Amino acid sequence: MIKVKATNTNFTALDIGSSKVSILAADISPIGDARIGYQSISHSSGIRAGEIFDFKQAENSIINAIYNLEKSIDKRINNVSISLSGMGCKSLYIYQKIRLIEGKVSKNDIKTLISKGLERFEDSSVSVLHYFPIEYTLDQNNSINNPLGMYGNVLGCRIHVVLADSLQVSNLISCFAKCHISVKEIVVGSYASSLAVLTEDEKSLGSVLIDFGSSTTSYSIFSGGQLIFTGFIPYGGNHITSDIAKVLSISMQSAEKLKVMYGSALSSSDNDNMINLSEFEHGANFDYESSISPTDLSMIINARVEEIIEILKSEYDKLGVDHLIGRRIVLTGGGSSLRGIKEVVSTNFKKQVRIGSPVIIPGFDSDHTIQSYTSVLGLVKNEMVKLKKSSPFSESSTGLIQKISSWFKEGI
Repeated sequence: MIKVKATNTNFTALDIGSSKVSILAADISPIGDARIGYQSISHSSGIRAGEIFDFKQAENSIINAIYNLEKSIDKRINNVSISLSGMGCKSLYIYQKIRLIEGKVSKNDIKTLISKGLERFEDSSVSVLHYFPIEYTLDQNNSINNPLGMYGNVLGCRIHVVLADSLQVSNLISCFAKCHISVKEIVVGSYASSLAVLTEDEKSLGSVLIDFGSSTTSYSIFSGGQLIFTGFIPYGGNHITSDIAKVLSISMQSAEKLKVMYGSALSSSDNDNMINLSEFEHGANFDYESSISPTDLSMIINARVEEIIEILKSEYDKLGVDHLIGRRIVLTGGGSSLRGIKEVVSTNFKKQVRIGSPVIIPGFDSDHTIQSYTSVLGLVKNEMVKLKKSSPFSESSTGLIQKISSWFKEGI
């Protein structure tokens, strides 16, 4: 699935999933205006939920995607921004404080404070992907949004840090290095998706973004315009497809087609027409009883969907943050296109649910499956926001190298 409109591109974004590689190349001006010049989706292998399990296969997946891009735009790609599945990523809260020398909070004091907080992760088994200053303290005063210019003795900050396994990140960066490409930045997939689909009100008033992937289901929680938690569970769309394949004794490819064409997350269907399995499994020696009703198919799907949502709800309840967010859940990812998924999530969470469609960037061909491009559209938007001199929600770290956010340069 490839579309080319221009060869003048200066930013490349990749989302490497368990089953696909989504890629966008865009031309982003110095003032943050963007136009998509290339988009494609290709098959991926060797990577499962953000973890490389076959280095050679993963390398080939990346090489094929980049080769097609370079051939189409007639330009060498030197660096990319990538989104990483939630697998192996975790949220952690830390508190750091420093004594003020001058007594008045300066930009350098805030920079020093955050840097000292992140120092604890140096030479550790984890890498900082994102960090979010949630609130500051100044002596006995808590919940300060911006302490710049205030007077006090001890400045503190509670920081939300998103971590990833250093070895996993190193493997991914090494895989790109084998292709002679450097990784500009790594962004957690569900966070990248949030940049593309959440409204400002949803980020400010509070919401949950659920990203249904093929091998994992990731979630990000927002409140007060900040990402306050991100997590994942190791179940996704492939598990639903696998259940169908096992119960009906058909291939995964046929099961996926069956799910997409006739599947529903609800336990019943209004369609009474029987589905002939031989139409999906060509060459198989099915007998005359090899058919299934849409309702029976929906029951297979519903059992797994209910399990995934119940586990997700259990993880959410453990956080105890429901009072901080609004009654809104936004669904994204390939699994969000499953019929009835919105109703199942709404019933279990008892919240308003909508399917999140990313904001379209000029030049993007929306005729294709837009949900497959949500994360990479978020990466492009993130770069646009940086160039517009309006700070993004957080700063990203390209693996082992931790950078000080432009938030300190421009956002204070």
